[in-house]
Amino acid sequence: MFKKIIGSLENIFGRSFLIVALFPSAIIAMLTLAVVYNLVPSQSSIHNWINSLREFNFIPTTIFVVLIIIIAQLLSSYRLFFVRIFEGYWGSIFKSFRKRLLDKQLERFKKLEKALSEKQKKFINLRQSGENHERLYILRMEIDELSAQKAQLFPTKEEDVVATSLGNVIRSAEVYPYNRYNIDSITIWIRMQDVISSVYKHLLNTSRDSLDFLIIMSSISIIFGLECCLAFLISSLPRIVLTNWIFFLIFGVLSFPVAWVFYKGALNSAISYAEAIKSCFDLFRRKLLKQLSIVCPKTLEEEHQLWEELSLFISYGIQLEKIGSKHSKIKFKD
Repeated sequence: MFKKIIGSLENIFGRSFLIVALFPSAIIAMLTLAVVYNLVPSQSSIHNWINSLREFNFIPTTIFVVLIIIIAQLLSSYRLFFVRIFEGYWGSIFKSFRKRLLDKQLERFKKLEKALSEKQKKFINLRQSGENHERLYILRMEIDELSAQKAQLFPTKEEDVVATSLGNVIRSAEVYPYNRYNIDSITIWIRMQDVISSVYKHLLNTSRDSLDFLIIMSSISIIFGLECCLAFLISSLPRIVLTNWIFFLIFGVLSFPVAWVFYKGALNSAISYAEAIKSCFDLFRRKLLKQLSIVCPKTLEEEHQLWEELSLFISYGIQLEKIGSKHSKIKFKD
């Protein structure tokens, strides 16, 4: 029965909307109702309306379901906004706090870079001194592990580091195409969607849905924690006597560690999503050139020049050379 209901909802709304928006909306709506139910007097109209929901009366239940769908649509529309907030893009607010976070991320970046550099120097010295292969192999494995960690968690250059761990993981995917191939990722990515294989599209969609779901659940946990804290303060006011104040206190305190757990899960999903994006540029960039009827360059240097020229033309209409001329790297197939 439950599987049939889920299947029906998936057919109506789509899997992505169901996971990222509808389920979290239902969760926050029910949690908010629980707070209100324990906060308002037992004889109030709101209390009676919630009781009618518990009995599945048609009109209150219909209103509640419609409200959940409206909240879900808003969540779906603002899913990128929530991710950007967790990436550390806050505009001009919280400048000092963001500066402290950025300093901490830069410290982690430099510490990882220093450890990697020391291992590499040690490896070169041991190899030159004729050390046995076992020690060299172990050191090589350590270097590979640090290199992979740095590539996953941070962008290549220090100036690209941002204020949060999640932001740096996503940023590493954003700058990867330019660092490797001179590709403007923002411009080219949308055009690459048509040439990406179905396997990679599924991988991208699954990892992105997981990332968005965990970010939204982390946000919901924070919102619920703030609701409980506010309800606890209200229940502490004079002339308001509630026996459920302990409910607000416990859940208000627990919500923030739960939000952190969701955030750490989102970080793992972001790593999978970022690595999938990097792989797409590695595997499908030349397929995009063929789709555009552009001759693929023979060397990596020529490819760098081609992508720079193509990115500038698509983004700004700038032509370094007349496209198709003997000086341009963009040559069209006959």
